[in-house]
Amino acid sequence: MTSPTSVELAKPSDWQHFERLTRALFSEAKRADFVRFGRSGQRQNGIDVIGRLSDQTVIGVQCKGRSSSLGKRLTKKTIDDAIKDAETFPDRLDEFFIVTTADEEVTLQQYVLQLSGIRQAAGKFSVTLWGWQSISDQIRSSPGVMRTFYREWWTKPSFKFVASAIAVAALLATVSLVSSERIEQWFALKDANQHTTVEGAQAVVVTLNNLETAYVDCISSMNGKAFIFSQQLRDKCVKPIDSPLGHLEKQRDELAGVMNADAFDEVVSNRPV
Repeated sequence: MTSPTSVELAKPSDWQHFERLTRALFSEAKRADFVRFGRSGQRQNGIDVIGRLSDQTVIGVQCKGRSSSLGKRLTKKTIDDAIKDAETFPDRLDEFFIVTTADEEVTLQQYVLQLSGIRQAAGKFSVTLWGWQSISDQIRSSPGVMRTFYREWWTKPSFKFVASAIAVAALLATVSLVSSERIEQWFALKDANQHTTVEGAQAVVVTLNNLETAYVDCISSMNGKAFIFSQQLRDKCVKPIDSPLGHLEKQRDELAGVMNADAFDEVVSNRPV
């Protein structure tokens, strides 16, 4: 069975699909909320998708390809025109991405890289070009996007991917133990202060979310490989998981005397999915 790392991911069939994919991809890759800028028929100043990072960096994205032009080869003039449109954006713009389903072209990549360096030296926003190969690489590193837009690869993993997951499962066995049997034991004690219990349970749920994220990132980092170097395993799996796991142990010690099951159920029932 093949895996998404060994075949070409299917390109969007229409520009609306491409725009939705781009929004989801940037939101996950940049860990921020990216939204559609304007709508069809409105002046968009060359920006289709926009988002603000936690450090207040503003990123604008132009999706090249509407109607029959989807996947059409770009030119230097196309890039220059896209930048010219983005420069009319009324607010501050720190980074500008041009994304296209067309294949990568070295000459255009070099042109954009050189042009971006000149612009940054002049205090203007940087420019980055992503062809379909670059977009595909980002998709493969974004589990949420894979689940939503390429479910066939998420629900039918390759043998190598399953083997990798099994290899890591032994390392992560303590996570399932902590999040099941021990949780029931920790929250079985009666709590005299419901407010304290709810706050404590919320903190534990946050830690469990962090453990879940670390696990997903660990699996994603292997990119379907059956074997990975021990150093990569430590950096991508052991260390990221060890921190929240240790934090969970500390929370257990601090809250074992005040937790009760009712308060924990109250918080977990409202846990975001």
